[in-house]
Amino acid sequence: GGSSLDPAVSRGLAAAARDDVGVLSDDDLLGRVLELEAAVVQLDAARAHALAELDSRNVCDEHLGLRTGAWVANATRTPHPNAKHRVAVAVRLRDEFPLLDAALVAGRVSWFHCETFCHAAGPRVADLLATLLPELIDLAETLPFGPWHRELRRVVRRLDVDAGYAPDRAETA
Repeated sequence: GGSSLDPAVSRGLAAAARDDVGVLSDDDLLGRVLELEAAVVQLDAARAHALAELDSRNVCDEHLGLRTGAWVANATRTPHPNAKHRVAVAVRLRDEFPLLDAALVAGRVSWFHCETFCHAAGPRVADLLATLLPELIDLAETLPFGPWHRELRRVVRRLDVDAGYAPDRAETA
């Protein structure tokens, strides 16, 4: 890949945004929503890879005087905390949780699963939690997000013997 998205991909996304979905049958509309959600997962994975690489090269700091998240927020007119968080998750997927990253690329999990897992994977439990990723990814494919999140919190409670992280006080799904 070059420096930009394949022009056909960009045209397809633009066309999908302009489509009159009001003319779709109920079944076609259901299918469209699922197709778009699958595309979003792929875009999330591609964006995460680009963000993690950009951050690892320190491009924004050295050339623009900004941290990666701040540059993304400014360049895309998005909230700084959200952009910084996205960069942090992207870096952790690359550096600490490549299995979770691969599951995102494969469409087995969503960006929401990745964010939630990274949030739960505090310093005392991250390594242990990473060993359970195969099972947690399998569960993510079969459970709705809420029950999966509850299971993740249960696992973290059991792993965090020092009880410093309180997943019940974290935001719930």
